[in-house]
Amino acid sequence: MNLPVLTEVQILELVAKEYNVTVKEIQGSNRKRPLPESRRMACFFMDDIGHERKDIADALQLDRSNITGQLRVLNDELTLYRDTKEHFQNLLKAVNNLLNKVNNERKTELK
Repeated sequence: MNLPVLTEVQILELVAKEYNVTVKEIQGSNRKRPLPESRRMACFFMDDIGHERKDIADALQLDRSNITGQLRVLNDELTLYRDTKEHFQNLLKAVNNLLNKVNNERKTELK
């Protein structure tokens, strides 16, 4: 099994920057906007790049059973809210840029 290229912390930092919040706030239980949405985005990107649900739950300080629900709600929000979709697109670019950077660094190390 291949390990994910980006760590949970790297994803959390990208999401925190996009939403102008701290990693600690994302990991907290506050439901004030935009924290719940930022948690769902972090869940999505961690899940998408291959982190296990247990590790995602630990990183976000959530119960593992909440992860599937978080992803389901985000899917609904992406179809309903333009600002959520904009945040998603921005994060998708940021994650891809960081993945490219990490992959290029690995290629350089292997030479």
